Amino acid sequence: MISLAWAIVELSIVLENLVSKYVPGMGCAFIAVFGTATNEIISFFSKNQSTKFSKKASSLRSDMRRIAPPLSNFCFYLLFAAIGTSANLRTAINYGLPCITFASIALLIHILIIFFGTNAFARMVPRSDWRERILPPSAEEVFVASNAAIGGASTAAALAGKSNATNKSGLIIAATFWGIMGYACSTSIGVSMANYMLSYYCGV
Repeated sequence: MISLAWAIVELSIVLENLVSKYVPGMGCAFIAVFGTATNEIISFFSKNQSTKFSKKASSLRSDMRRIAPPLSNFCFYLLFAAIGTSANLRTAINYGLPCITFASIALLIHILIIFFGTNAFARMVPRSDWRERILPPSAEEVFVASNAAIGGASTAAALAGKSNATNKSGLIIAATFWGIMGYACSTSIGVSMANYMLSYYCGV
């Protein structure tokens, strides 16, 4: 189980190094795709118990269901511990109040857009069969979408994996995809805007 997860991560790192100069953050996408595909393949082969290989696949699937939840919890908390320990405490103390103020305003605007935007979109879309299947979105889907916009693909995929959504695999793929879209589009827009504001207001 751990060896399989390790192989998926290593393969994703290799592929990320190949495409990172074009689209950053693709490692999370590769992990999500390979992990979901591996689960589907093992589930497919475990349905038929007539062969020795199928029995091994069924045993591996049982081990995955038993080990994966506590292992994912450990990695989930380890991720946030790594993010916290990488913070510079002196910088946080010196610039803490302006950063907290700026982050609070950005988060408030984000929450308002998510709340009112979701409701407005649900009202604007005409009634149809596909509308009834996807609207209104569940609270977990909204939280994962919010995380993809703020935290990026890695934290959004981790949150989707921790959720109780009915289509968890699809939610993980969606969280990873839109998180990477944020890397590809919003990062360059944000850096360009920051450079413009520095040059306009500070003359840098």
